[in-house]
Amino acid sequence: MKTATLRALPPTAFLHGRGPVWDNGKAGRMDFLNLLCSVLGARGYAIRWIPFSTRIAAMARADARHLHVVLDDTPVQADNVVFCIPSYLHGFWYFDPTGTRNHSSMATTPFHPEKMSDAYARRFADALRAKFVAANLSKFDQQVTDGFTPEPGAICIFAQTFGDPDYHAHHMRYPALIEAVIAGRGDRRVYIKPHPRQSLDETVTLMGYHDPAGGVEVVDHTIHGLLARAGVAVSLSSAVLLEAQMHGVPGIVGGDVDFHHNMVPVRAASGIAPALKAALTGRFHFDKYLVFFFAQGMVQPRLRDKAVARIDAVLASMGYDGPARS
Repeated sequence: MKTATLRALPPTAFLHGRGPVWDNGKAGRMDFLNLLCSVLGARGYAIRWIPFSTRIAAMARADARHLHVVLDDTPVQADNVVFCIPSYLHGFWYFDPTGTRNHSSMATTPFHPEKMSDAYARRFADALRAKFVAANLSKFDQQVTDGFTPEPGAICIFAQTFGDPDYHAHHMRYPALIEAVIAGRGDRRVYIKPHPRQSLDETVTLMGYHDPAGGVEVVDHTIHGLLARAGVAVSLSSAVLLEAQMHGVPGIVGGDVDFHHNMVPVRAASGIAPALKAALTGRFHFDKYLVFFFAQGMVQPRLRDKAVARIDAVLASMGYDGPARS
């Protein structure tokens, strides 16, 4: 969009996106985006849905009166840009001028469990467990493997696709991670769960580690079924490590994420053995971390008043709470 066109428009909130979130949002099927558009409209902004392009930053800088809402993980740097996508659990959204995922403000926000109420944290975490664990609900459909009962205290590796992620770093490859876990597992059983989007070649690679007699199994059992009996969860950047918090299971993370605070980070395969020891012997604050990340860090559209207050607070921090201030 040309600069002259932008300057001729009234103050406008542009919603940039692609894929299901943008398509469903434009069609009015996303609860938080419906609420956000209502709030922005009430603050005096015209609403305009626009397909994602690489020119968002240029558009944003061309006219500071406008607000740009990016419904995508792609990093964009401009003062009048805010990012808005669903978070790792259904019912929670990012609304963050810094970014999403490992680029979000949560990545650098300190976690202070000593300042939180034990009782509130327990109630909040119990509500999450009731919604997600009891219903066996995760991002992808989960299957229970008939006749399979995980061994208690096992090390569970949650694989992802092997390629480099788009916008963050993995500090090692999955084969190196798996081999280091197997080497450092002691007498604990290891379960490797492939990702639903694992390629055939990657699945073949994972199956090469399948050695039930040697204490290593590749399984397609439900995430919550594995975590319910796990001793530790390991992944490079999978949000399964957040689901593990609901089960009181410590996590080891080997990539750049914004949910690193209450788990053991590792930056090389050589660090897996000490990381396993730290995870299995450390003290963690699982329920309070769920409060920190989801209740304090994300927006819940079902809690309308709190969601509106969060939207207003973020916009005010950017100087974009309404055209009168822009």
